[in-house]
Amino acid sequence: MVIVDLSTNEQTKFIPEEINLENFSEYSPAKTFVLGESIYHKTWDDYGRVIAKEISSNGQNSIKVEFQKVGQKK
Repeated sequence: MVIVDLSTNEQTKFIPEEINLENFSEYSPAKTFVLGESIYHKTWDDYGRVIAKEISSNGQNSIKVEFQKVGQKK
């Protein structure tokens, strides 16, 4: 799977094994994340990897994350 980062035109391939379970950031909507960063979402008790960063039409930043259990979430 190839994901295109619309804000920078970067591409990344998602490989589930690349989720770093030893070095991750806990998800918070107030934080800024980088493409490829491993994150932990406490509510879902799930680890994932940032696969895309986008800017919505109203100017808000958002990320797309591929999680191990719940799949892709934005």
